[in-house]
Amino acid sequence: MMKKTLIIFYFLPLFSFGQIKESWIMKPKNQWPHIALVNDVTYKNGNKYEDPTITYAASSFLLDTGTDTLAITAKHIIWVARNKTSDKVYINDHLKIWKMYPKHQPEDSVIIDRLINEDLTEKLFDGPENGVLQRDWLVFSTKYVSPNIQPVKLRNEPVKVGDKVYLRQSLPL
Repeated sequence: MMKKTLIIFYFLPLFSFGQIKESWIMKPKNQWPHIALVNDVTYKNGNKYEDPTITYAASSFLLDTGTDTLAITAKHIIWVARNKTSDKVYINDHLKIWKMYPKHQPEDSVIIDRLINEDLTEKLFDGPENGVLQRDWLVFSTKYVSPNIQPVKLRNEPVKVGDKVYLRQSLPL
């Protein structure tokens, strides 16, 4: 009995603690799914992201929590893609549509539902001392996610020296 228990404990790390590799990682890079997304924001009053020098506002991605698919992006996007009638991290009541999609592929989109970390007390325009850039993330619930977009999954354990990290380079602007 003791020998069987030792054998189980010997092999347990292989089965319960290893990070599962996504199947697409073994495919050629041009067959990897879309992970990085751009943002397209329009408010009910007509305000939207408009900057002729930059073709999109911030990068974003989807996060599979195991129970939900959340959309994550940088909070500083609402400095440039903002409702000009608000200076707070407050958009839910004013948002017409927020779409995220792979650059140059709006047909494969994510439709945002609500900003989860909305904060009526957090001002956007008081300068860097207000801490917005120290908490530079927005987390959204989603209404729709194209099946062609791959959410990332939370890792079960910290990254260690020697672990492989994969990156798909974006297409040129």
